[in-house]
This record gives sequence, C-alpha cells and structure tokens, in this order.
Amino acid sequence: GAESKEKQEKERLERMELERQYEEQKQATMAEPLRVAYNIHPEKKVYYTDVTKGDTIGHFIQKSIETNKMLGKTVDGIFVKEDLILPHTMTFYDIIAAGAKGRTGRLTEFDAVVDEGGRRKVTAIVDGKWYTKNRDVPPVAFWELFDLTKDYQKSWKVGQTGDWHCPACNILNWGSKHPKNCMRCNAPRPVFSAPLI
Repeated sequence: GAESKEKQEKERLERMELERQYEEQKQATMAEPLRVAYNIHPEKKVYYTDVTKGDTIGHFIQKSIETNKMLGKTVDGIFVKEDLILPHTMTFYDIIAAGAKGRTGRLTEFDAVVDEGGRRKVTAIVDGKWYTKNRDVPPVAFWELFDLTKDYQKSWKVGQTGDWHCPACNILNWGSKHPKNCMRCNAPRPVFSAPLI
C-alpha cells in the first residue's frame, strides 16, 4: 500500500530528474561549436564554416553560402558526405548522437580527413541544378538520401558475381561493367581483389 506508493513516487521523481539532466546535457552539447570542412563540388579547395552541433544541415548550407559568397545564384545546395545526401532538416547533433555510419565509415567527422590513399575527404556542397543534370552519371548515380535507420555497412557490401570494392576510394564496382578499373577514380583493380560473391 503506502510503501509501494512512496516507492513509485520516488522512482517517478528520479526519472524526472534524469530526464531533466539528459535534456540539459543535450542542450549543452547542441550549443557546442563545430567547424565543418567542405568543398563546393566538383572543386577540390577546402573551405571551413563554423556552426553549432544543434544547427541543421540547411542552416549550415545557408551560412556557408553567405560566408563564402559561393554558389552565386543558387541556395539550392545539397550536403553530400560519403556518397550520402543528408537532409536539410537533420542536425549535426542527430548525426553525432546516433553515431551515424555511411558506406565507408563514420559520418560523425566533419573536419578534413585524410584517407589511406593520402587524399583529403571532406563534405561536399553540391549545386542542386548540377546534381539534377548529373544524377544518372557515376559517381553521382550512387548518391542516395541518408536514412538514420539504414545499415549502409551491410547494404553496400551486397553485390553481384564479379563485383569488387576499389581499395583507393572504396566504391563498389560492377564487375560486368568495370572489370579492370574503378569507375570513380580509375584505379586498377588489384590482383588480390576477389569478387564479392
């Protein structure tokens, strides 16, 4: 009776306190600064824009355009990371808190990262009109809208007989169309690269 009601009330108050602490910590994390390295696709020059972890991708794109006065006549930028198009409504906090992963690794690093081949990998801002014109041409044809619930690590490894991953850029090559060279970076298929299936 009375003891169980007291216990329930105590547990309810503890839950409320934990929820308050969680929300306070979340708000503090969302207010933290974040420097994002990016290029304006297909340029290679790296630019930086400072935002907070709570900012949306759309806010970042708008701020990048304003800060660098780029993309000239368009504000229809698309945020591409690891061949995935991140929605404008998603926040950096959403990506970081979820520990989001793409096809080739974590999406939570926003600085210029040097890959195993010595190339700098950064986020790209792509003009919407350019994307529409080129969306059927590799590598753009492989870009897809990011979904937090999808496991890209698993889905990217599925292929047909003879398909292979390029060790230089880690893209999946269709063995029937690209048996000798990577369709993205034109690197030769290594001798040790066995087909996926």
